[in-house]
Amino acid sequence: MSEDEIKHPLATLMKQKYGVTKQSSLRLNSDDSLFVVFRKIANYIYKNGEWNDQDYADAIKSYLENTDRGNTDKREIASIIKDPGGQQVLRTNRNTYTINYEDKNSKKLYFILDQDDKSWSHQGDNYYKVYDPNVTWVIGNQNYTLGYGKLLNDLMQEWQSTKQGVPLDEFKAQLYRLTSHKYAKKSWQTQFQETALGNLSYQEFMAMTEPIVENEEDLLGKGPEELKRISRRFKASALQNNEQLAKQYLGRRVRLRSWQTAYEANQINRFIKNYLEKTYNIVRQQRYERDLDKQTHAKSWETKKNIDKATQQIMDRSSLHQYFSKIELDNDVDLKAFGYFEDEVKRLMSHMPLANDKNILRLRKLGNHRALGMYVPSLDTIVLEFRKQSEVRKDSSSDTVGISSFIHEYGHYLDYHLSKWPLSLENKFKPLITQYTKNLANSNLSDSKVEYLTTPTEVFARGFELWSYESAKLRGNLIGQEKEYNTKTGAIEYQAFDSSLRERLFNYFDQIPQLKEVKPGLAIDTSQFEKVKPLETKEDLNDAHALKNLSIRALQRWTDNPEKLEQLISVTGTSMQMNNPNRLLALDQLQWEKLPTMVPAQELKQLKVTPAQGTHKVRGFVQKSNKRWISSEMYSLPDLLKQTSDNLELTKQLKALAKPQKQYNQEKVTKLLDQTSLEFKNSDNTITKAFKRAERYILLDSLSGQVNRQPFRFTNEERELLNKAVPELLKVMYLRVTEAASKEEKNLRTKLQPTISKNISLPLNRSKTIKR
Repeated sequence: MSEDEIKHPLATLMKQKYGVTKQSSLRLNSDDSLFVVFRKIANYIYKNGEWNDQDYADAIKSYLENTDRGNTDKREIASIIKDPGGQQVLRTNRNTYTINYEDKNSKKLYFILDQDDKSWSHQGDNYYKVYDPNVTWVIGNQNYTLGYGKLLNDLMQEWQSTKQGVPLDEFKAQLYRLTSHKYAKKSWQTQFQETALGNLSYQEFMAMTEPIVENEEDLLGKGPEELKRISRRFKASALQNNEQLAKQYLGRRVRLRSWQTAYEANQINRFIKNYLEKTYNIVRQQRYERDLDKQTHAKSWETKKNIDKATQQIMDRSSLHQYFSKIELDNDVDLKAFGYFEDEVKRLMSHMPLANDKNILRLRKLGNHRALGMYVPSLDTIVLEFRKQSEVRKDSSSDTVGISSFIHEYGHYLDYHLSKWPLSLENKFKPLITQYTKNLANSNLSDSKVEYLTTPTEVFARGFELWSYESAKLRGNLIGQEKEYNTKTGAIEYQAFDSSLRERLFNYFDQIPQLKEVKPGLAIDTSQFEKVKPLETKEDLNDAHALKNLSIRALQRWTDNPEKLEQLISVTGTSMQMNNPNRLLALDQLQWEKLPTMVPAQELKQLKVTPAQGTHKVRGFVQKSNKRWISSEMYSLPDLLKQTSDNLELTKQLKALAKPQKQYNQEKVTKLLDQTSLEFKNSDNTITKAFKRAERYILLDSLSGQVNRQPFRFTNEERELLNKAVPELLKVMYLRVTEAASKEEKNLRTKLQPTISKNISLPLNRSKTIKR
């Protein structure tokens, strides 16, 4: 299989099924009959292939063999050849094909193809010469005959593979009607519609009707065929709630054979309708992919060559590599904002189903593209519009957030990867597309917009959004909000999923094994700091020894894998005034992205402040005057300041408890760090680099107050090595890094303080006499 066939499986499928090698417009209307749809798709096949004489011969063979032409001729065709001699016999300049049968004594049949396609009014008609009945022929338009032949061949294969239980001759008879011009008139359209009688099962029909006999004993001993000939009538009670049946059969006779004929006709029409809808969906999806390929021309989708050093480092070190094969950022991407986005995607992806093939994630300017996000199947790439930090925070004043389309685009990815064949093109999903299309037809949207919205993969991705939000209860910046999804006030494309359709839709997604498995874990808000169940706190924590054991367990659980250690390092720099046990206990109990300053209960007692109900608190260690550590409640200072906001004096006293440290310029701190033992060297091994980066991160946070920069992340190489290391290494790493950072911080603060020159000349009139 070529690379192009791998990238465009739908194009490959269309070529295998029909010989189609190109694409053009195909528009079906909601009021098109089965006959019209069949003709349109046949013409589409003809227009989008390159055909030779053998293709026409094969199409004629399929056209003749797969339609019951109302005669009893069951002869087997041996060959069909283009025959100039036939043109002379029939006195025509049109292409003529001779049909030869296995039985050598059989009469010849000619098939005339009208290259000018002006013979539609004679499509499929049989003729014979009055003076020579042995000379017979069939006329057909070149375009429709070829398209019909290709369609009939594939349709017949699918019919026979599914074993419908309907006589083959009945199926062929309907195929003849679909390919003959005689049945184009509106008066014949009921032949291609389902009937209310045919929609009844055998059990329903028998229960709703009763035989018309003078004596029920007359039914005894009757065989199945005899019973079919006995007239029946619908019971009055059975017609009360069925207007269609009542209109047609109230007071009229109906036989079991009539029901059987209607039932089989419905099965045939339903099968053909489903087949054509599936084919049309493939064509639409193929065109959808082609349009995406046009929008994402090669140059704009190649990896940028002039990427900033800082951006390149973020791309290389991103923890999202465990979920995506490649991460690419534009130079315009706000790196601080990317840190939040990275965290949120990581929280989400830990609960999402993953396919065997990882896709590419690109954050960049989408330029003229109207969408906030795109999924390009041929490149297996999710791309999101990502430029402003305001697009990441929920309190943004922006109405449109680029990253909120992530779930939608990931829905496209799952559509293409959870099965060998796009889920949106499978028979199970097709009824949902059909109903959605009907609902959307009532809107005021343009035809082109409706065509786009009803493309199978678009319906799937939008449905996946709704399932994630309403059924799985997923929240966060990576998905839309209630105002978009509301059935009455939301966007039109979501309103079209009415309550009835949503119920069917959610049931469909619940049946997908990979989604059924992960659904319980999706009830999260990805914009929130990912929490784990806090350690149990009991009353006996008043005992410092018990509290110590709890802090040891907290250290163990927050250093049991690189991901948790990253979270721990990320909050450490801004909470350096807290000792390790208190920091670990606060992180475990509160699990916030930034730990607040915690005030011991003893200090609040001195200020005569009683914490209000709801004030966040943890139990930690405080040191008494005799330097002995005891267990004590510690309260969130930000909560206390809100509580006392109307008391200026008390607020001032509380703020003094924070003991704020002076903050310094980030660039200045970074330069100073490069002059210490934390400077990176070529000789450093991977673990040494990890230790240094962690300590530098903590010190930079503590000295410059860079609270809003991206969270700490190990490089892929570091993470891989740490995952293989002994479990104790992560715990030792954190303890050593925080201990070293605490000591180094004092030295760095001394160096960062402005120095006072000792060589100062005082004015003479202010100088003092110095005694010997």
